[in-house]
Order: sequence, then C-alpha cells, then structure tokens
Amino acid sequence: QGEAFLGLWQAPEGRDLIPAVAKVFPSQPERASREFTVMRLVALSDHPGKGHVIQALELIDQEGHSRSRLTVRGPDRLGDGNAVLVERYARRGSLAKLMTRNIAHFRGGSAPGLRLTPSPVARLARQAALGLAAIHSVGFVHRDIKPSNLLLDGSWGARIADFGLAE
Repeated sequence: QGEAFLGLWQAPEGRDLIPAVAKVFPSQPERASREFTVMRLVALSDHPGKGHVIQALELIDQEGHSRSRLTVRGPDRLGDGNAVLVERYARRGSLAKLMTRNIAHFRGGSAPGLRLTPSPVARLARQAALGLAAIHSVGFVHRDIKPSNLLLDGSWGARIADFGLAE
C-alpha cells in the first residue's frame, strides 16, 4: 500500500460530504479490490457487528473511473494508474496511537482523549470481537489484527481496517 490522503467524498446522487481517506495501491490492484470486496460484503450483511468494520466508500480503478466526487488534500490527481480505495475517515486515529499517548500520560506527560482504563478497554475488545465475527460471517479471516488496524471513530468506537492479508 502506498500513500493515503485525507479528503471529502460525495456519493453520485448524494448531497452530504463524507470525511474519507483515499488509500493508493501502487501496482497492487488485486489487493485494493480484495480489501474493497471484504468491506462491502460485511456492509451488505445483516450481521450485528458490521458497524465495527471500517466502511468502504468506493474503489477507483487504475484508469481513474469514479462515479462519485472525491476532493483530497494533496495531489491534483490521485492514483496515476494505480487503484485507489476510498474509505470512511476514523477521526480518532488508531488504537496504537491512543496506546502511545496513554503510555506518555502514565509517564508524566499529557494525554488528550480516552484513558485506557479497564472499562473502555473491555468495550473496545468487545467491539473488535463483533467486527471480527462480522468478517467471519461473510467467509473471510482478517489475519492481521493489531492495534494499528483498529481505528477509532468520533465516539471512540472501534472499527477494523486493513484487509490486505484477508483470506
């Protein structure tokens, strides 16, 4: 996977602009397609844990075909012959970053945001388990669960991301 760019995405018929991340996959269209497929299958399922998997918004193919409108901070043109996966932006970053901030806090620094005490840790673990169950319900295994692949939304909810190793 290559660079990722923060931007705003608008569905073809939609009015709302959705905060998004555009992930560029240099010379890896099959990986981008696999990630998109897993996320879309989970989103279309009726599993109660599907809300704990990051939402795929669009896959822009190597020719740059897109039915939506995507505006990003960065290059004028995304991809340049590479597939681009557009997914919903997780405002609070990854669990790995939160853990790093909490370690700094316990060493005497400041740590804005959620404190990783037993109650929020149990809630995040439950949400991750629900997300994994949703992924398994559509026939895939993530194979790379780690704090950097658990993203946190605006209300500190866990969302599983990065399906590059999924089978």
